[in-house]
Amino acid sequence: MVEVLGEYIRFTEAVYLKHLAEEVRRRHSYALRRNGKWLDIIKVLHGRSRNIVVDWTRKFAKYVVLRAKRRKHNSS
Repeated sequence: MVEVLGEYIRFTEAVYLKHLAEEVRRRHSYALRRNGKWLDIIKVLHGRSRNIVVDWTRKFAKYVVLRAKRRKHNSS
């Protein structure tokens, strides 16, 4: 069974990382963001957020499939 609370925390962490990336982008001017350091920070934060969301969707899809198989097996 899916850990509902743990997955919820991971999803909120992804939203928070996305928020941090947008804060860095908004706080620093375009000229400063052209510096590789700030671009790397923004890319890493967005990437981590994306990876968490992708991982969560895969786990949830697996949960749905396994639950459907279990229900089909039990009803037969």
